[in-house]
Amino acid sequence: MRSGKGDEDRVTTFSAALMPLPRNRLDKVKLIQSRQRLEFRVSAMRKGNG
Repeated sequence: MRSGKGDEDRVTTFSAALMPLPRNRLDKVKLIQSRQRLEFRVSAMRKGNG
């Protein structure tokens, strides 16, 4: 958390049981971004820009 007392970062505990949730979400986002980059490259190649 940012902007704590004295404008210092705060550290909180995070249950290991909850880690798969953000990790799975991050994996999905990375997959979506990879697909979008690939689609952009293919589109550029078809237009003669690649």
